[in-house]
Amino acid sequence: MAAHDEKTGIEKYAEDLAVIKSMLLKTEEKGIVEPWGFISWGICTLIGSVLHFVFHNSYNLALNDILLKIWAPILIIAILLDSAAHIRKFMKEGIHILSRPLVKIWITSSGIFIGMGLAIFFIVKSGAIAYLPHIILIMFSIFFFLYGYISYFFIHLLAVFLLALSVILYLTGIEADLKFFLTGVILGLSQIICGIAVSRKEKSDALRHDSLMGAEQKDG
Repeated sequence: MAAHDEKTGIEKYAEDLAVIKSMLLKTEEKGIVEPWGFISWGICTLIGSVLHFVFHNSYNLALNDILLKIWAPILIIAILLDSAAHIRKFMKEGIHILSRPLVKIWITSSGIFIGMGLAIFFIVKSGAIAYLPHIILIMFSIFFFLYGYISYFFIHLLAVFLLALSVILYLTGIEADLKFFLTGVILGLSQIICGIAVSRKEKSDALRHDSLMGAEQKDG
């Protein structure tokens, strides 16, 4: 009888370990921002791309003026929305706004945006504006590779797509105005798709986690 009880205890312990391992594997991938952060970036990118195309072709607005009068305000709005997404995410996780993880996110995000801004600035100043859409796609491809590495693996597919698109646009020889417009539209849609995909993934993981917890409580 004692041997039977000991065997039952070992089996129960093994089952508990299996449940814990399963939960850890399910939660190994986790997003670091709210999905609507990506969606807001995508919407801002689409709006900026449409305004860029219209004002450049209909009103002959120079690229420098477009960057200053259209893209600069839109990027500021997008950064504010993205910052709000970070804050909301960390508050939901119960992490203080000035905690070390959040400060690291601020520093990393600021460094990325400053670096991208400087790269775009030097490209424009050097006169290599024709290559700007390709550089932007490559920059965001790198960002999605990094985000996929620290969160959801499937985001790597989006990064590969943007990287391939930069090469395809170069090989097709599309005129600059259309290339800028296509780059902005595809990039905006990609960000929205990423936000929706992350949202669906998080909801799926939450339901799976609740199911595992419910099963564990019943077994207990």
